[in-house]
Amino acid sequence: MSVDVEEGKVIDIRGDPTDPEGKGELTMRGKYMKSVLYAPDRLQYPMKRVGERGEGRWEQISWDEALTTIADKLGEIKKEYGAEAIDFHYGHYHSGDVSSYLVRLATLIGTPNISTPNLVCHVPRIFMQFIFDFGAVVPPDVAHTSIIIIWG
Repeated sequence: MSVDVEEGKVIDIRGDPTDPEGKGELTMRGKYMKSVLYAPDRLQYPMKRVGERGEGRWEQISWDEALTTIADKLGEIKKEYGAEAIDFHYGHYHSGDVSSYLVRLATLIGTPNISTPNLVCHVPRIFMQFIFDFGAVVPPDVAHTSIIIIWG
């Protein structure tokens, strides 16, 4: 995606025609990213629930308090249920190279559990997009395939 910024504010977002995957097109999320970025109710700092679950009462907390709260909770879960009770879940590769950071964090905590929706989301999409739309370097042998199931 190409983004124009003036005085620290995004003024335009559009697809990057040099991107080999999107070829200048954006997803619906990408097309509306500017409105998401500047939504008046967008969270911009950590919040902690005050009161009972479901009351909708929150207070702003510091990043240090938020990180300490998360670390303490992970420690409690590990102590009570074992490290395997913790799973780190992330989106597909467009989330950045978050998987390498999660592998390191999971290793430090002692859990083998890292999950992603790639096999039900990203991989089928790429299969269809590259094979039937943009082309691929080494496509599967679709002509000799008996059945293709795409579930999304």
